[in-house]
Amino acid sequence: MTEQLSFLHPVDLKAVRKIVIKELKDYRALKVQLENKKESVDAGISPFPSIRDSFIY
Repeated sequence: MTEQLSFLHPVDLKAVRKIVIKELKDYRALKVQLENKKESVDAGISPFPSIRDSFIY
């Protein structure tokens, strides 16, 4: 039998799993962040209310 040549380097499956898990966690965090932002906009809630409007002169 002849040895098959490969154009690609061997893949470390452990490293690939680690990268995929990290990217999925980042995706989930961004998804939750966008959902929270949409909910707050729909409810008319501002995370940083204006202080100037709350002072009584």
